[in-house]
Amino acid sequence: MQRAIQGSPPGFDDLTVHEQIEYVQVLWERIAAREDEVPVPEWHKAELDRRLAEVEAAPDAGRSWEQVLPVCRESDVVRGSPWSRQSPGVERRPADVARRRLHRS
Repeated sequence: MQRAIQGSPPGFDDLTVHEQIEYVQVLWERIAAREDEVPVPEWHKAELDRRLAEVEAAPDAGRSWEQVLPVCRESDVVRGSPWSRQSPGVERRPADVARRRLHRS
């Protein structure tokens, strides 16, 4: 039986936005550690397959993560986010966890 979440955890609203993001990131890491228990909808798998086929059909059409990350780090939109240089765990993105999970299924 699913339990509905009622409001924020105690003290969450007293945190800065940056601290709230870090808190949520820690929660995600705890969930991702049990990745076999995380349900993956079929449409997610289909979308990843579609995108992978697109990349394989035109491998030079886009830019790699290594090319994009420095640009993102310099962006005002990204500063202070989990993707910024100062944040730990930049190289371990939730998308990486999801991608591994989807392609094992």
